[in-house]
Amino acid sequence: MNFRRWPGILSRRTTGYFLIAVLTGVLGFVWGEMEQTPRGIASPLCAERYELLNPSVICNLTDEGIDRVHDAEDKTKLLIQKSIASGRISKGSVFYRNLETKSWFAIKDTENFWPGSLLKVPLAVAYFKLSEVDPNVFTQTFEYKGGLAANSREYYQPKESIKAGERYSIEELISRMIIDSDNEAANFLAKFINKDFLDKVFLDLGIYFPTSDRIEEKFVSVRNYSNMLRTIFNASYLNADNSEKLLEIMTKSRFADGLRAGVPDEAKVAHKFGERTIAKDPDIIIGRGLNDCGVVYKKGGAYSLCVMVEGEDFEKLAGVIKDVSRLVYEVSS
Repeated sequence: MNFRRWPGILSRRTTGYFLIAVLTGVLGFVWGEMEQTPRGIASPLCAERYELLNPSVICNLTDEGIDRVHDAEDKTKLLIQKSIASGRISKGSVFYRNLETKSWFAIKDTENFWPGSLLKVPLAVAYFKLSEVDPNVFTQTFEYKGGLAANSREYYQPKESIKAGERYSIEELISRMIIDSDNEAANFLAKFINKDFLDKVFLDLGIYFPTSDRIEEKFVSVRNYSNMLRTIFNASYLNADNSEKLLEIMTKSRFADGLRAGVPDEAKVAHKFGERTIAKDPDIIIGRGLNDCGVVYKKGGAYSLCVMVEGEDFEKLAGVIKDVSRLVYEVSS
């Protein structure tokens, strides 16, 4: 998927155009402000109402313990090194953060990777932000005229894609884009949102597009994507209801070969994966990348984990992500 090529043109036949123009003008969020201004709700039932958000932020609770998780870091670093030495991957980065105690560790966290379908989450965030001005955004429906077989080159293809001639609501398109990672749904959604507004949301979330249009450009790291996940978990960009709703959609992801495969079935995982194959032609592959980033809800505290790897074989890449996920789940505090 190449979001730079999305038209980003909002139909003048919808009320969304005016709302986005207003919203673009009034949004004054910057990254630092998001981190410093949690939108908390003081209520004894708050933690029960918002099951997937950070109770220490949303419910005005605090836990300021900051500590590096040395054991998990050392073992994860060794796992990545062995995976590179054995040829399972050629490159790998990991970022872990306990979202309640704030303990963390990072392995080559500033290296950039191809984001692939990870970009679908900030696109969803843009629509959720818009819905805070106009809740009717999600109920608008549009007829899908057909696309360009956007899923045909994906290794992990959606179970079902949207179909030409059918009408879909914005809410359903968002769900299909996140749960099934449907490129057709994502490309269709991108047609109905103002490009300047979308770019602003991406920048607010710390996702900086490269200045060139080269398809091989790498521009997302485990650190900046993990920071975006934290803003969703803390409800510091979207309001609490929308943050909860987005995370709930992410828990339904059908991709089960990465983070999800490394934790027990009973553990909730709100995550998004992204794949990318760069090729000069069908017979000359420049590289393959696989990423999986999300929030894992472990008894005793939720944590975010983002793993980005490159190599030659998607099954091996997914296996390394699974191994990192299992190790972190078992070892992390």
